[in-house]
Amino acid sequence: MPRLIVERHCVPASLEESNLSPLQYALLHRPEPIRIADAPTGAGKSYAFQWAMRQGQRVLFFVPTRRLAQNLAGSLVRDLVADTGWSAEKAENKVAIWSSDA
Repeated sequence: MPRLIVERHCVPASLEESNLSPLQYALLHRPEPIRIADAPTGAGKSYAFQWAMRQGQRVLFFVPTRRLAQNLAGSLVRDLVADTGWSAEKAENKVAIWSSDA
């Protein structure tokens, strides 16, 4: 399976009108239906997936800890409400956390 790997922080200025970095653009526009991104904190993975959600795409995002999942979900809901004008209810219905507890 193809992987996009960024070994260090590298979020250069936007190349596209969508304000996506080259990593984000590649992650979202590759032809493979399943894409895996391996990049450090701050590389822009979360923003890319949020951008995809605003475009109506479905995203499955794996993270290593429950706390990170909770933080990411909360931030995603807040940003979707603020950036898209979605209601909190709509944003909360679009974001879910699955864990081994479920």
